[in-house]
Amino acid sequence: MDSQRREQLASGLERLGYHRDSDGTFRICPPFRELEQPELKQIFFDGTGWSQQPRQNFDALMEQLARRELEALAGQLEAPELSPEELAGLARVCLPVREYLDRRCRCDILVDTGDAGSDYSLNTLSPGYDGSVYGVGYRLYDRAGIVWLTKQQGHTKAELADALHRITNPKNGLQGYLRSAAYEAWHETTCENQLCFLAEMTLEQAMLIQAAVQWGRRTRRWNGYVVLDRRGRAGFFDSWRGGGSLMGLALERDVKLPMKYIAAALPDAVLDSYNVYSVYMDDSMWEKGRVKQITLPKRFRLEMEEMGFAPRIKNKPEEG
Repeated sequence: MDSQRREQLASGLERLGYHRDSDGTFRICPPFRELEQPELKQIFFDGTGWSQQPRQNFDALMEQLARRELEALAGQLEAPELSPEELAGLARVCLPVREYLDRRCRCDILVDTGDAGSDYSLNTLSPGYDGSVYGVGYRLYDRAGIVWLTKQQGHTKAELADALHRITNPKNGLQGYLRSAAYEAWHETTCENQLCFLAEMTLEQAMLIQAAVQWGRRTRRWNGYVVLDRRGRAGFFDSWRGGGSLMGLALERDVKLPMKYIAAALPDAVLDSYNVYSVYMDDSMWEKGRVKQITLPKRFRLEMEEMGFAPRIKNKPEEG
């Protein structure tokens, strides 16, 4: 671009209300806007499945948004033939990247404690489904997500089985977690029920957890975990059929969820097939859910910078 053409464009930018910096360039600072579903999917999916590099996908998305701003600017300058690369030497797009990273998302943390191989049918405990009831008792599998959570909450498999038998009695005397777990099973609407936790977290946290999970699958190193606030909603969800249960487990203690048991930690909007909101239609379901701590495998931390994450770990519990 010759100096005369550059000065013409600079004058046009000034007429549009942009201010020239001391170095002769112009800063274009578009306001924050909510990312749309296809843009969120671009971060977490790579065309064939969940991406192993969500932060790099996020950076690529920011570059695309900046390019669109320059293309729109060329239109305002009535110079559609001007390429974004040419205009970039005169105008610098400053996107609110930190605001995007810190934006809180309604996320679904889907759990696989080994029951994915059975299509999550091991969590199907209500009478009426073949294979769930044997003789006079419920058959509870150790690989079932609800059995893992029951033990994590300080109860036993035998206590859960007892609660399932007693739940139909109006005077069952059940309380707390065991009562809620039995009701959750009793109100299942499909035969494939995946344990799901609902939580608000920043987009950066969701990308970090998802990257750590994918890294664990690739390396088979699983010594990380997240701690979820017990006040969050949790229950069964079937994203394939758009069903589930009450999403009403009454957690009695914070949940320490190993990375190896996280099938996915994604914004609700990007789930394939059905998402939680499309089934329950309730914005408030995520309000009390919080990620209180993220502990990452040491070897993963060494690769964080290469993945695009800042080399810092925040383990301080969130407020709220």
